[in-house]
Amino acid sequence: MKKLKIFGMAMLAMFACVNFTACSDDDDDNGGGGGAAAGGRKLKTMYRESHGGSKYYEFADAKWNGNKLISFTDGDDAPDEENRMTITYSDGNKAFIGDYELTLNAKGYAETADFGGSEYIFSYNQAGQMVNWESGDGDEYCTISYNSDGDIINARSSYEGSKSFTYTNAEVTSPIANKGGIMMLGDWGIMWDWEYYYWFGIYGAATKHLPVRVGDATFSWTLDSQGYPTQCVVDDPESEGIATYHFEWE
Repeated sequence: MKKLKIFGMAMLAMFACVNFTACSDDDDDNGGGGGAAAGGRKLKTMYRESHGGSKYYEFADAKWNGNKLISFTDGDDAPDEENRMTITYSDGNKAFIGDYELTLNAKGYAETADFGGSEYIFSYNQAGQMVNWESGDGDEYCTISYNSDGDIINARSSYEGSKSFTYTNAEVTSPIANKGGIMMLGDWGIMWDWEYYYWFGIYGAATKHLPVRVGDATFSWTLDSQGYPTQCVVDDPESEGIATYHFEWE
């Protein structure tokens, strides 16, 4: 299980609309997609920087088949082939990530998964957003609730209990459009073992907006001129410090 380790120095999210206030989404909001190609632009690199200057790559060196992500690397320091995750498809509704087998629904989202002999079951709402996953024995689970805007308002899991989500605060007075389809499933307490497979587009659609608080953790976002996140500072009192995520887009 990959969790936040040692965190980097904090920076406040800032966007050009109003100082220390993120712009609201507009008519060309492409948020709500799923995976690394959501919103029209493809995620190129995502890494976490600790306060000591070390980097942990969550996503790098992506390979594509059209708009379908087929592989990327994830691991400590510089990405290498030892940490490459590759997805293949067969029989119309099957996907394979290494030795793991998944059955997909008509939208291409995972319905069941065999992760090393352990079965998992996934459910989605009409918008294609994940509302529940659970292990076959029921010992592990997460139930996700959404509001009418398509944003998560609560995630209750066997591992982290109940976490509420908020999308505005004193600085961010309008919700930030999730144009890049970012879903930090581990940090948000939704999934903790295979959360990175989301980037293959198999875990459903993203939230419409980016949360600024999940449970006791705060998320401060910096956006580029097109509204895509370039940085997120995560301050989680349950962890060892502050983490700074960096995003690059094609």
